[in-house]
Amino acid sequence: EALSPLDHRSSQDYTLIQNQLRAKINVLFSSYHKAIANLEEDYQDESALSLGLLYANLGDLILAKKYLRMSIAQGQNPSKAQMALALVNLKAGQVQAAANLLESTTDMYPDTVHTHYPIEVTLKNSLFDINLAQHNFHENIIHNDSTIYQILFYFSPFKIFNANQSISYIRKGNANISIDNISSASKELIQSAKLSNVNLNIAQAIQLALNFQLQEANELLLKMSKIYPRHSVVHYNLGLTFAQLGEIALAHKHFLKSYHLDAKNYLSGVFTMMCAKLINQENEKFNEIFIQTISLEPKNEEYDFYRALIHYNNSNFLATYHWLERPKKDRPLYLAFDMIIAMSLNKDTLSQSYSKKLITMLPNDILPHLLYIDSHYSKLGPKFFARKAINHLKRQDFNMKDFYYGPFITKYLYTQYAQVTGSLYPLREQIKQRLSAENNSPVSLIQSLALVDIFTQNFEEAYTLYNQLIDDYKQQSSHTLFLAAIAATGASHPANAIALLEIARRKSPHHNESRYALGLLHLQLQNNEGAVISFKYMSDADFQSQYFNFNIKSEF
Repeated sequence: EALSPLDHRSSQDYTLIQNQLRAKINVLFSSYHKAIANLEEDYQDESALSLGLLYANLGDLILAKKYLRMSIAQGQNPSKAQMALALVNLKAGQVQAAANLLESTTDMYPDTVHTHYPIEVTLKNSLFDINLAQHNFHENIIHNDSTIYQILFYFSPFKIFNANQSISYIRKGNANISIDNISSASKELIQSAKLSNVNLNIAQAIQLALNFQLQEANELLLKMSKIYPRHSVVHYNLGLTFAQLGEIALAHKHFLKSYHLDAKNYLSGVFTMMCAKLINQENEKFNEIFIQTISLEPKNEEYDFYRALIHYNNSNFLATYHWLERPKKDRPLYLAFDMIIAMSLNKDTLSQSYSKKLITMLPNDILPHLLYIDSHYSKLGPKFFARKAINHLKRQDFNMKDFYYGPFITKYLYTQYAQVTGSLYPLREQIKQRLSAENNSPVSLIQSLALVDIFTQNFEEAYTLYNQLIDDYKQQSSHTLFLAAIAATGASHPANAIALLEIARRKSPHHNESRYALGLLHLQLQNNEGAVISFKYMSDADFQSQYFNFNIKSEF
């Protein structure tokens, strides 16, 4: 009713004022497109700021930036326009540009810079949207480097000295000796353990890992690394357990040390490159020398595999096709890598074939079945995907220790799968029952429950559980601290989230997700200087957080 006289004008006098009034009224009713049309109908320079804010509200960041830059150039309300542009740059992933503008605006207008657009940091809605769950599940497997590399770490071999004092690889599918199940692996380990005390301890640690007692295996290898600090195999195995636990910064440290202690340990070198990429700590000189060294090795299955991994790490996906076509043994690590390559090249029939071989070789492991489900059913609609997934898993006889005590990637993808199929809450209750009957260390079960609590939006409980892990069980890695900060943010404890992320940043200084979240939280608490420091040291030119978002509380 208020718009009626403005929409049916009898005079063209005061057109600008009337259009502005129409725009303001339309904004009150969330009719942003109409408000934009009102202001653009008879565009005046003084409307630039309003148009920039309206386009930002609609998510059209390109036009938002255009009008905000025009407003800044005109010098009208520069503090407000510059702050708005800084926040739009953050939304657009242009974090460095946002940091520079935020710094200059804060220096120039220290008294007003905090008054215009207070923000509230949130977790991304896409994490919890059941309609996006299947898409997220698939995208994580084919486009998320962290997920892809952790899948490869899951299937990667452990190492031990064999009876001939040469290095053998041990995994349920391995590189040098044929061990495709836990019982035969154990026999090999017992024989190898006769060689020395260090081999006995390595054998015990690997046996724990093969039985999905990954936390215990990691703790044993960590003790060994202090007793045998110059033992390449110990550091490799320790790095692999850290990688499987999701502790990529610590994995990088020990893979690098392993390679420096034995320059022929090429798998350590490749994994060093992969971990460095994940934590934004790539060393161009190391990569250059390592790639050159590998190129001098003969063309055989082992070295061709390393070269293909390097191509993949460098996003040279087409070059990996030569590995895909190469005749080779069926080993889980090879099959997983081949499936990932095939999916990245949209070769669905091939990826389905590799995933089928994986579940045949490892029928009781959860992860191969999740990869099988994604490769076969990802293009179905949500209801049909869920039905196919549930029917497939009903027929399996899983070892749930894989989820309870095994690698982080299994916990993460199985939790996402439960979200897709609507079984998160039954899974949560299942973990709680297991936890109540646990007689050994509950660390891994608490980690599983806390992760599921995040996805069920039980943030307060998740936050309490992560505090328990950090304070009582001394699980203080950057990975655990980051997950705790996610829970703290969801539970509306921004100051606590900042404290957790500050510690995580010291342990993994180049982790973009931690720095981005820390910067946003500093902004929320009006600590622009702290936000600038966090944002300025981020490495990606176009960064989109997987977890964190923010809302702007402002008036038109």
